[in-house]
Amino acid sequence: MSNLFDQHQFNKLIRDQMSNTNLNNIDPNNLDLSWIDKYVSDTIEKAFSRTTSNVDSSKPKTNTITNTNTNTNTGELKTDLLDIHHYLIAKIYIPKHIDHRKIKLSLNTNKLKIKGLPSGNSQTINLPTHIDTYDTKAIYKNQILEVRMPKIPDDDEDYNSIKVHFDD
Repeated sequence: MSNLFDQHQFNKLIRDQMSNTNLNNIDPNNLDLSWIDKYVSDTIEKAFSRTTSNVDSSKPKTNTITNTNTNTNTGELKTDLLDIHHYLIAKIYIPKHIDHRKIKLSLNTNKLKIKGLPSGNSQTINLPTHIDTYDTKAIYKNQILEVRMPKIPDDDEDYNSIKVHFDD
């Protein structure tokens, strides 16, 4: 598999973008760096497209996306799971005909439950790793509900953290 980051291409991009810039007179408040954002977005998109072409949905693995297609009979939503270094990210695709404000999420260390589906059913996503339920965050934008769940390291699985208050 080829490397996603092409140093030669990136160096050329920097030379092309910065060729008309006098580095001694740069005003950081007026510097247009949107080309960097586009480069990063394109690289991430390339990584996702390579990852999804080799998906084995029966066994989620690190750095893979698993797909669950929308099941029109049961009203289940299409979901993607991305297992990255410290986080498990679930992307839940909400069709336009579903009122996204009625969707409710509940979570335990290895399952994410989606409630509020039009059919009255709920949908459960089995998570491939244990996650921290307290620091999980979710955001809805552009018909995608993204749930960012911090993973619990394997050596911490059976333990709960206890906050210690020092009375010094």
